[in-house]
Amino acid sequence: MTGIFFFFLCRVVLVLMNLFASGIGIHHGSLIFYSFLMGLRFDTVISCYILAIPFPFLLFSWMFPIGFVISIKISRILILTGYLLSFFICWVDIPYYNFFHSRLNSVVFNWFHDPGFVFRMIFSEWTFWIFIIPFLIYAVCFIMISRKYHNLFFSKKPVSISRNLLIDVPVILLIGSLIFLGIRGRIKKKSPIRTGTAYFCEVPFLNHLGLNPAFTLVSSGLEDLKDRSRPVKLIPEQEAVVTAEKYLGIRPDSLGKSEFSRSILYDGSPRKLNVILILMEGMSEYFRGKHGGPENLTPVLDSLTKQSLNFENIFSSGIHTYNGIYSTLFSYPALLKQHPMLKIPSRQYEGMPLSLKRNGYRTMFFIAHDDQFDNTGGFLIANGFDRIYSQKDYPGEKILSTLGVPDDYLYEFSITVFNGYHRSGQPFFAGFMTASNHDPIIIPEWADFKPNSNDKKEMIIEYCDWSLGKFIKLCSREPWYGSTIFVITADHGSGYPWVYEMPLTYHHIPLIIHAPGLNIKPESLKNPGGQIDIFPTIMGLLNISYSNNTFGTDLLSETRPFIFFTADDKIGCADKDYFFIHLMGGSEYLYRYNFPGSGNVITDFREKADSMKRYAFSMLQAAQWKIKNELQ
Repeated sequence: MTGIFFFFLCRVVLVLMNLFASGIGIHHGSLIFYSFLMGLRFDTVISCYILAIPFPFLLFSWMFPIGFVISIKISRILILTGYLLSFFICWVDIPYYNFFHSRLNSVVFNWFHDPGFVFRMIFSEWTFWIFIIPFLIYAVCFIMISRKYHNLFFSKKPVSISRNLLIDVPVILLIGSLIFLGIRGRIKKKSPIRTGTAYFCEVPFLNHLGLNPAFTLVSSGLEDLKDRSRPVKLIPEQEAVVTAEKYLGIRPDSLGKSEFSRSILYDGSPRKLNVILILMEGMSEYFRGKHGGPENLTPVLDSLTKQSLNFENIFSSGIHTYNGIYSTLFSYPALLKQHPMLKIPSRQYEGMPLSLKRNGYRTMFFIAHDDQFDNTGGFLIANGFDRIYSQKDYPGEKILSTLGVPDDYLYEFSITVFNGYHRSGQPFFAGFMTASNHDPIIIPEWADFKPNSNDKKEMIIEYCDWSLGKFIKLCSREPWYGSTIFVITADHGSGYPWVYEMPLTYHHIPLIIHAPGLNIKPESLKNPGGQIDIFPTIMGLLNISYSNNTFGTDLLSETRPFIFFTADDKIGCADKDYFFIHLMGGSEYLYRYNFPGSGNVITDFREKADSMKRYAFSMLQAAQWKIKNELQ
């Protein structure tokens, strides 16, 4: 019962931290109560797993009294270890949930290919210690309580242990049966309790609240072990390929075969313009006043919107930085939990860096921190980049944390590099992945920046916007400014606020194409699109013919019916009005997201939901097929 109570306290903290951000209030009292009852079930499951491990040792002590003391000590150590590890997971889950709006799951193991970087980043953030301290208090209290129980019941070694088989055997069978039933979490159902069991209402936070993060972490990890490559298995491959090709306008050759590629041909000469692609860390459209977000935090982005091509309904492919880099550069979707850059395929991706390199461009990518994190540097070099600039290239005094240099210096550093390439006479393609809008949040003292907000999260958004403005201003003084296309977007958005099972604000991101040297009329376009469409759109602006074997379309000449995206174990699909969600556990939702409060309308618009589901499933499954067959 002590372990159950400690789990309960963690759930209380999670509720208090999300009481307003999650859209719940006192009027949801009965639903909150039900979430806690659901949580009791999942906490019991974890407790029974912990108790199941020492059960054989306790059984051994009954069968062989001579080993009683040793068995009891081993059992106590195992129980303590199990609970303390579970409590640690629960406390780590709280900041994880506040950031990703998902309980801790196996996707975190994707980051542990470089554990040193991860731990340095975590321990340098002061908010981490806020949650470590309660865990340490938990650990001390639990150990003391455990010792008290141990002294109360097992302080003395019994001289003899009398065994009455008529009583002891039924008791042992009863205890074993209770542990087994506790692990299953269900009595009448064929399958044991699953993550989807916790979903009982239309308020995402309340569905998540009942889950125990130790359960979600272990269960998702065990699910991954069934197939370590975790391929997407949504619909039959051939059906997906045919459907995706139809949507993308790909025609088979004369033999009826296709490698999922179409030739894009343009009349006239290519425009040898430089391309600067900026992926701003966590820059959601929410921070630009959308979805009820704060106003006037991004005056630079707002100003650029009025003098550029502005795409209003653009969505990130996933919720992780590696998803954003991968999808923007190579026009491939995020395939649920897969980490696309950990393995380098034998065949290069025909994305933006390689296509531009083949057309005489010098290619480079700027990363604020260590380029080995997420295997970013190695993957990009293997797929068309000539040079990666990262933490190893910056002066030590400019590196302020594990996340490297702040935005304004990252931009400033690049100017000298660009000037060198300009003098060589070659056009260049440069990508940026900023990091300032990520914990630990640090605004450099050297920056001539004065925020308007007193809120730390808003201050860093203002700083990132200010840094971008400073960069554009510095570029405008250089001779190559008029012959450069600036593409400004984000790796992903932010999860605040969120009212759906997938926070839409985590995917809704800006896309601004600022081309001072092109005679393009400023315009706001409302058709849906995504990161996967940036590559074809830029190739169209450059008037460069190429082979497009990606999942992207030119947003200036083609129209998508929908855009699709994923969040680890969730699939989303959107157009200008509707937002379809498919949870891998089987639940589905359809929302009219431009009409807040309309609720789940999937019953009324089943045909619409089915068409969006078919579109998303086909694209994702076709992408998995291409990657498996290395048809990049």
